[in-house]
Amino acid sequence: MSDLLMVLEKAIPLVMMILLGVILKNLRFLRESTLADIKKLIVNISLPATLFMTFANTDFHRQYVALIGIVFLFCVGMLFLGDRVGRNVLPENPVYPALYSGFEAGMMGYALFASFFAKEELFKFAIIDIGQVVFVFLIMTFYLQKKTGSATEVKKLMKSFAISPVIMAIVFGVVMSASGGYQWVNKFAAFDGVKSTLEILGAMTQPLICIVIGYELRMRAENFKVTLLTIISRMSVMIASAVLINKFVIEHLLGLDRMFSVALFTLFILPPPFVIPIYVSKAGEKQKSLISDILSVHVIFSLMAFMLLIMLY
Repeated sequence: MSDLLMVLEKAIPLVMMILLGVILKNLRFLRESTLADIKKLIVNISLPATLFMTFANTDFHRQYVALIGIVFLFCVGMLFLGDRVGRNVLPENPVYPALYSGFEAGMMGYALFASFFAKEELFKFAIIDIGQVVFVFLIMTFYLQKKTGSATEVKKLMKSFAISPVIMAIVFGVVMSASGGYQWVNKFAAFDGVKSTLEILGAMTQPLICIVIGYELRMRAENFKVTLLTIISRMSVMIASAVLINKFVIEHLLGLDRMFSVALFTLFILPPPFVIPIYVSKAGEKQKSLISDILSVHVIFSLMAFMLLIMLY
């Protein structure tokens, strides 16, 4: 009972901020363009600030590389599986297969994990997320562009990956930690102001993400069956895979602690990347609405699964 109360206590702020987003949507408080700008603020400023501080304070060990690689390869395998499933389920929707791979860590995962665990533990989620971030930037983006007939220039993909604020924050944070640069600048009192600024910017991430999630929640009755079947099939495979990866890789092969297991399960219950609908415009409004509904309802399923995960662990 005490565990349930603890979970509810920490979940209430998240739920209330999501509900605030729903209320703002009903009031038409924000324009679609404003919502897009808020997302850019999260992805380009507040989340990179969080990631830099997280990795700068982290000792990066070699076994993390193996974990990153395994998550990356898993995402590639799931995209291959999704491509086979999509041909049979929704052949008219070119981006439907992408729903079976990748995770929305940036716009949801970090907010969930940070809400329940100490900031010192956040790097464990970030480590596991790196593999799928690389996958989304390079493999999924290339796949979606090819499926929708967009230009697919590898050089442009590599450039956008390299200059992404999220990637730059991770790399710069790791370099600062590994080189001892972060410990060195910490000796100067003036750097305290820089740290405080980054922490304030990072603190914006959670409330903004929750409001955006609430604002975008929607479900159309005509899409209910496909939406439900897609979410259940995806989550079933993801959870089963997380159990296997946790047992054989995190616990036995790498010998990492329990919080890495929690981070893995948190990632694997998240919805697919929210960027997918961007590539579906050529498939028509009906197909775009279906993808949006699946992502939206998956958010609710992910929240419920996360609460259950916290109580079990």
